Amino acid sequence: MSKKRGKSSSAAGQGRWEAGLMNYTFEEETWKANIQFVVEGDLLDEAHIKALTNVVKIPQRRLFSYLHKDDLMAMVNELGNPKNKKPPKLPQFYEITEIIFGLQNAGQDIPLPLWAKLIKFGLVNIKDNDLHRREEMKNKEDKEKTGKGSGKKRPRSKSPGKSKGKKTPEPQLPKKDWSTLKKRGDDDDDNKFIDDEPDDGPQHYIFVSGFKRAQLLPILVELGININGIIRIESESYDVLKNVDETHKSSLNLDEEAQSAARIKQESAYKELALFWKLLPVVLDRAPPTSRLQDLGIHKHIVTDSILPTDWEDQDNMIGFGTTLFEELACKVYDSLDAQRQYLHYLKNLKLLHVPVYGEKPPSEQEVTQPEHRNVPSATGKREKTKATLEPPGAAEEVVPPVVPPLRQEVDMRYYKDLMNCVPMESVSVSLMMHCMLEQVVATETDKVPPSEKEPETRSDGIHLALAECIADALEGLCLSEEDEMVVEKDFPSYKKKKEAFLEKNKKQEGPILLQFGDDAAVRTHHLKEFDGFKPIAAEESVLAQLPSSRLSSNINASANTLSERQARLHELLQFTATNDKSDKLQAVSNTEIDQALRQFVFENMELSAVDKAGVIKAPVNKNVNLWDDPYMELVNKLKSMDSKLCQTTDDSSEPPKVDTSKLQSEVDDFVEPKRVLDSYCFSEAFKKTVLLQVLEEARQTYPCMDTYYHKRDNSMLVVFHNPMTEDLRGTIQWEASLHSDVGFRNYLEHVAGPIESWTKVEEDKYQADLVAMEMERAKQVADALAAGESTPPPTAKRPRSKSPKKGSRRGSASRSSSKIGASEESQQFSSPFIHAGSLKAETELQNKLKEEEERQKREKESKQSQRKKSVDRGKQAKSAASKTSQDGKRPGSGKRPRSGRKSKSRSRSRSSSRERLAKPEVTEEAPKIPELPFTGYDVGNNLINIRGNASFLYPCDGGTIKSERIQYEQGR
Repeated sequence: MSKKRGKSSSAAGQGRWEAGLMNYTFEEETWKANIQFVVEGDLLDEAHIKALTNVVKIPQRRLFSYLHKDDLMAMVNELGNPKNKKPPKLPQFYEITEIIFGLQNAGQDIPLPLWAKLIKFGLVNIKDNDLHRREEMKNKEDKEKTGKGSGKKRPRSKSPGKSKGKKTPEPQLPKKDWSTLKKRGDDDDDNKFIDDEPDDGPQHYIFVSGFKRAQLLPILVELGININGIIRIESESYDVLKNVDETHKSSLNLDEEAQSAARIKQESAYKELALFWKLLPVVLDRAPPTSRLQDLGIHKHIVTDSILPTDWEDQDNMIGFGTTLFEELACKVYDSLDAQRQYLHYLKNLKLLHVPVYGEKPPSEQEVTQPEHRNVPSATGKREKTKATLEPPGAAEEVVPPVVPPLRQEVDMRYYKDLMNCVPMESVSVSLMMHCMLEQVVATETDKVPPSEKEPETRSDGIHLALAECIADALEGLCLSEEDEMVVEKDFPSYKKKKEAFLEKNKKQEGPILLQFGDDAAVRTHHLKEFDGFKPIAAEESVLAQLPSSRLSSNINASANTLSERQARLHELLQFTATNDKSDKLQAVSNTEIDQALRQFVFENMELSAVDKAGVIKAPVNKNVNLWDDPYMELVNKLKSMDSKLCQTTDDSSEPPKVDTSKLQSEVDDFVEPKRVLDSYCFSEAFKKTVLLQVLEEARQTYPCMDTYYHKRDNSMLVVFHNPMTEDLRGTIQWEASLHSDVGFRNYLEHVAGPIESWTKVEEDKYQADLVAMEMERAKQVADALAAGESTPPPTAKRPRSKSPKKGSRRGSASRSSSKIGASEESQQFSSPFIHAGSLKAETELQNKLKEEEERQKREKESKQSQRKKSVDRGKQAKSAASKTSQDGKRPGSGKRPRSGRKSKSRSRSRSSSRERLAKPEVTEEAPKIPELPFTGYDVGNNLINIRGNASFLYPCDGGTIKSERIQYEQGR
């Protein structure tokens, strides 16, 4: 009697299979998977997941699989129970089912790491089945190819022998290896499945559901399982699902104890589901920046009421509902693949600026001293570690730790302090502080020595500086002549400086210093002197030039034609309104008064920001329309629209049209009617540019709204500062600011894809055009191969795929392979609807079309070549004519006979060679141009730079202003 086999749950056996499962590489270079967790938004949505599970398992798409928690537990009960008979072929790492079965029988909870290993076991089983299916398909295709290429004649079937009285069985026909036509009753594998997956996508798609523990995600990533996304399924309305649930509960006829137990179980399931969605963002945000969880996309799918089944008990209705739901989710997965490709394209078009961190080495030094440790997105959109971080050093290799410079305890602020020390406290402003900070940054980068630490220049005569200062101080008390003073100033420069300082101090002021009202910078800094190239007043002006108010004039742009037309219309207006006749005092109006009146009317009719019912300030809609400024274009458009309407009425009826002048007059009156009265604001003041910037900045800080209008009449910019409010004296401004950075795929989907949607659409159109061009090239290769007499097309040609039942109407993105486009239009590319794709008639018709296309392209190419040849011939004729005229023409003095001899020949040769050198420019190799990238961002990793906020204003009756501001960071602080 043979010995019994030891249990696989022993310590040594468990260590072997557990290590094998943990180290198993799930994704390979030739086999990739897209894993999507499908989780319901409400417990009632479990009905949708059940219908989806049943349809995926049919299967309808051969590259899709479903892994449910119940399926795994069924495998645990089947393979983990030692009493059950094991199947002849056991899946890999089936020993984990025995461990979980033992814990389940003992009534113990299954820990999260064990759940994660069980999920990986199920995924590995799906991978093995898919690889086995692919191997069978490959063997079948190889057999068909060998059958076609053998060249053997078809064997003749033998005639049945004659028998007396006995019924002979039907003879078995030989297998037609030489033909691809299907026999009646044979399975058509090509049209059995919906093969609408993209050609450049992964090799398999897996839906996982039944697991509502957010902490499983980082454990799965550690085990090498990369989850691509989470799909949240919700219902448009839950009334139908509630009715179905109540009907199902009433049909069970449970007693009170069973009902209470079911109620407790349902409450715990509700809590578990709510906890999952609550902890999910926390788990994803706490993941490291280089983790694969940063590339996990969260998608939301709403099941509409229109696709719900009419009868939830009918199997056909449930299959139809599940098919529709499966189609929608499959399209959502395909769209996520497109978004992932667009995300990688966005990263390629992003110019990253390095953000230095204090104490961090420059990027060049980091690349030399140690390998890159950061995970970077690979071609599939996933972050991969470099091999340098994974390979251990050799045994004989000595590991030398990188030399890290010691960190300083405090930041270098010497240059900043030297500049700020020369400014008294009453003259300090934010602008000066910003300027000094920037100077400190420049000094740190360029190793500039602070003014206080500069070494004084040594004297040429060798006298010590301290002795020279002592001599200069002694010379101050002496009475020296002008000649002696000049000699002393030349030898002792400090004597001259002290003398100039004394004279400046005792200098009598000739008159008052005039400063314009509003020029706060000059009030604070007009008495400050220059210090080591630092001029406070110039520093203030340089910072003011960077404020938003200084960019108002940059929006003024008009062509010379437009300006001349406006000036002509203005002069025409002044001709009929202004007069210099002083005899009639009632009609005397000057040009200045007209100009002031027109500008006031423009201000009174400007569209300004206003508040809505909630008190939020909204920008004006038609802020560039003002009839008091340039009514010509608006009135012309109005008259054109009226003329078009009159033309339509005359075509319809023979009666002459009637012009409704009253309606036109009412529309003009509505435009011209003032929205506000500004008769009390009748003063004006002129400012210098630097003073105007200070006034505008002060007004911008005081009033929350700044509205502008481009004044077309005199090519200027009109600015209005105001504070709109509701009836209860409130107002709120909302704002948002974001910067580009190398974020992960999840942050890209949620925060970046929306603002750059227009750019993405343009790039997607280019990508689709390239795909169509590639498909046309592939079709041309197929046609060439068929014309050459090859029995099989080249490997680039792929078989057409069957259409999806919904015809791809809900896919949204158009980034499917162009082969899918061709497959969806198969019914329209044949002359008869009865011709089936793949038949002999379809192949012959397709060959004829390809030949016609080749002939058309050939004719176009020949016509282009003939046109080029004609243009070349014309150019040659023109050159020959020009050369003849140059030879026939004579210069003055050319009638003399040229000198003969070697000198004349050598001179002519040297002149001709010099002319050739001048005529032929030197060919220099141009440096490769670096393409300009459309986006500029910062290399801060997955840290999203997105800030939003709102400022609320309250205006009490006493004339004050109460302001409260709230700032919200999308991630972190």
